[in-house]
Amino acid sequence: MLQAAKKFMSMKVRATDGECGHIRDIYFDDDQWTLRYFLLDTGKWLPGKMVLISPLAVVDIDFKNKILDVNLSRVQIENGPNPSEHMPISRQLAARHSAYYDYPFYWPGSGIWPELGYDLAYYANFKNRVTTDSENSQIKNEIKNEDQHLRTVKEIKSYLLEATDGLFGHVEDFVIDDDTWELRYLVVDTINWWPSKSVILSTQWVRDIVWSESKIVLDLSKEKIKNSPAYSEENLDRDYEINLYDYYQEPKYWQYEKKTMTENDKYLKSEHVKGTRR
Repeated sequence: MLQAAKKFMSMKVRATDGECGHIRDIYFDDDQWTLRYFLLDTGKWLPGKMVLISPLAVVDIDFKNKILDVNLSRVQIENGPNPSEHMPISRQLAARHSAYYDYPFYWPGSGIWPELGYDLAYYANFKNRVTTDSENSQIKNEIKNEDQHLRTVKEIKSYLLEATDGLFGHVEDFVIDDDTWELRYLVVDTINWWPSKSVILSTQWVRDIVWSESKIVLDLSKEKIKNSPAYSEENLDRDYEINLYDYYQEPKYWQYEKKTMTENDKYLKSEHVKGTRR
């Protein structure tokens, strides 16, 4: 389901044995445009401590009461890697986090969640899979050779947006698919250009991100964007998405995102295995 990123901010996080803080920010990778971690502020429970929570730990989301349930205990969270020791988040810290929680590394392969496809509900049983020597070698080489920093939603908000013929707005928010944890859309604030219009753009249409200039570049004209279907949180449904993609004459993500099942996937999909997410 599609949700505005802002709805997750300040949401309480509830472990298996009680509340443990609130969401302070969201980390995503700028290659796959996928949410990788919630930054948990442990508040009065552990004053001054920040902890990373993977979306793989999420078992339920109550948007009405702003509570995110995870399948971790407070002790597990308390003893987890502390991102303040190595900021921003690098491959080294991500590797430590995965090792601590026994999660798969998210970067090997071409999928947004390698080996898991889109069936995150079946994650609990992934732990039984043993990585090959080749995969372990690839992981070690990537950690050694690349200190890839993740980006935060708060960091990117307010970044300028540039069309083929000039600036036209800035990033106001993101729209997250809470089934796959992909950041599907940029929500564009155009008040200084088109006061009565709000638009969204697929993250897959981004051509480049110029970090030194805090700018996101798209291969679209201002006129094209200005005349795109008007956006509001209330009208964001599949009919609106169809209209949006037809307007831009772009392929619809739900048609080309097909899961290639591995033997591990087939096991996870079998009737002998049940997922943890409600």
